[in-house]
Amino acid sequence: MKKFMPLFLAISILTIILILSGCMSPQYLGTPANPSPYNGQTGVSVDPIFSFTCTYPLGDKVIYIVYIGTSPTSMTPTNDITSTSFYLLIPLNANTTYYWQVVAHDETTNTIIPGPIWSFTTGQG
Repeated sequence: MKKFMPLFLAISILTIILILSGCMSPQYLGTPANPSPYNGQTGVSVDPIFSFTCTYPLGDKVIYIVYIGTSPTSMTPTNDITSTSFYLLIPLNANTTYYWQVVAHDETTNTIIPGPIWSFTTGQG
């Protein structure tokens, strides 16, 4: 039994290292998720701070193209952003339903992952 202890210890340490290295930096670009305003939210400010999450490999250059509009079929792109939190330069209309989508683009691997289309409705203003 004592003869196998160093081998068992070495395999255990190697396993822990492999698990942690995989958790620290994903291998692939993820799908944009966890939006704010969240999908279906009502009473949203006309000048909200938008945010979302998206995983990507450490060291890769990733940009996000954000689309927004009052119809899911006619959204227009905003400026490309590099942050997962942003705001629009002009206020939105009150009492209006908006649709938005984030498309993640890993420029290092040229991978493009569109996120789902989310919606929210602004309040009185």
